[in-house]
Amino acid sequence: MATKTGIDTVPTDYQARLLLAALADPQHRIPSDARGRTLDIMLSRQWIRPRRLTSSLAFVKSGVRDWVLTHHGVNAANKVKAAQGSGPEKRTRVVDVEGIGWTCERPGRKWTAEYEGVKFELERRTRNVADGCPDTGWYLYGGSHFGEYMAAGFKEAATAAFPYVCPKEGHPQPAAEVQALAERFPAGSPAIYVPEGSTERDVVVVNSGPDQDGTVEVLSMQQGGKALRVPLAALEELPELPPEPEGEITDWWTITDAQGAELTRVQAEDDPRARKAAMRHAAVVAAVRRDKGFAVRRLRTSELSVPVGELRGVPRFPPAPAVQSV
Repeated sequence: MATKTGIDTVPTDYQARLLLAALADPQHRIPSDARGRTLDIMLSRQWIRPRRLTSSLAFVKSGVRDWVLTHHGVNAANKVKAAQGSGPEKRTRVVDVEGIGWTCERPGRKWTAEYEGVKFELERRTRNVADGCPDTGWYLYGGSHFGEYMAAGFKEAATAAFPYVCPKEGHPQPAAEVQALAERFPAGSPAIYVPEGSTERDVVVVNSGPDQDGTVEVLSMQQGGKALRVPLAALEELPELPPEPEGEITDWWTITDAQGAELTRVQAEDDPRARKAAMRHAAVVAAVRRDKGFAVRRLRTSELSVPVGELRGVPRFPPAPAVQSV
């Protein structure tokens, strides 16, 4: 039975060419000039098998020069053929590095690979000493390399393999992409930043133009105005705020969760008393456990006629992805 790795793995461009060439051959033979390391990987995925000799002598793997597709290999080749017929915009970008296929998960941010049953991630991280990230650059995760900053040789090889994904001086992120993002987020503009590996959003103010690697300096409101270096591509536009309510200020407060949904309303003289009163409501207690907090805002007279639960606050977390019905 083929391994799950072999069934699920997307062939690299080089592996795909070998699969298609073998599919077109009447005997499904792999081209004789195929690289040995690539053959080993395709064999481990059960896409190919050594061609048995007609002699009565048992074949020896090291001496076999003929390789043919298995039925799993035929299936993989047919998937490649179908994907190529669907147009390049629908294909997953895969790059072959020393016989290992790296799949682009997030352009400019993350590549993944699987080799000998171990999953590897090549991820661009921003300097964050508190999070154990001592420098901005590419980190390798997986096996014994968990969280390891790439050595110069590996970084050079990765940059050569992924020229538009591993920015470096003299080979930056495509200028057109950086320019488009810089126009959306010029210096002085507010934005939303979601740190890598986090679900909580941070309101920031862009404090510089883009560097060659497509990053900008921002001031974090969540961290008291601390300057951070973040990728332009990780910024989002602020949600459109509702118009300022009319009327006089009241002693009523709306309590909202991290998604901006109204949980309840309380009557109090000031913010501390409003928060204390809010904690008497089960929905607020549940939100604190789930979101690590809640928001309060004093209401105006024009808002008192709106039914409880219909007012909206500014969300701290991005909305959950929609569930597709099958």
